[in-house]
Amino acid sequence: AESFREIYQTSHDGLRLYHRLYEGPSAGAPKVLCLHGLTRNSRDFEDLAPHLQKRYRVIVPDLRGRGLSARDPNMQNYQPSIYVQDVLAILATFDPAPLTIIGTSLGGMLAMMLAVTKRSSVAGIVLNDVGPEIDPAGIERIKKYAGRLPPARSWADAIAQAQTVYGAAWPDL
Repeated sequence: AESFREIYQTSHDGLRLYHRLYEGPSAGAPKVLCLHGLTRNSRDFEDLAPHLQKRYRVIVPDLRGRGLSARDPNMQNYQPSIYVQDVLAILATFDPAPLTIIGTSLGGMLAMMLAVTKRSSVAGIVLNDVGPEIDPAGIERIKKYAGRLPPARSWADAIAQAQTVYGAAWPDL
């Protein structure tokens, strides 16, 4: 049996957005929001979220254009300020008590933006693969692959792409 509910809602500009809700021990349990990286989706938290839900309600969205969320035909909408609007719309459906955010890469950037814009809503942040300063060399590396790789047609293709993209950082991958 699935340990989460799949929820769809409409964004401010009409896109169908997806998030998983891992119910905690009670509706009043503290909340944890998990935000994935640029080329990732909510499935990145499949192992962590069930562990956290023993104590917390865990909210795990797919950012627009990722996972089960709709693709936006307007490329200008793929930017952090729009992602923050989408996340705030999801959070508006929950009680306003502060939450903790776990953010990986882009998700960490969004967590920091949420903490600045909605300070009273954020109890804490766990940053993964990102910090308050971003190395320009890292940005250049990301630009070389993000949105440029063809869809993997097989597991062998997926493995080869992962080794190409991440091999320098993880040579034993």
